[in-house]
Amino acid sequence: MHRTYISDIERGIVNPSLEVIEKLTDALNTTVSELFVQYGIDHQEVRDHDSAE
Repeated sequence: MHRTYISDIERGIVNPSLEVIEKLTDALNTTVSELFVQYGIDHQEVRDHDSAE
């Protein structure tokens, strides 16, 4: 994964796929759920976002 792609994710320019998120969490030695909890994103927010699209 190229560093500019990771930078684009961090800046909100691109939305990574679940596969990319899983690769990143593996590299960071964490889990997907821990990553979302760290940033204060709960299941309801994800569902609300999905239903708004």
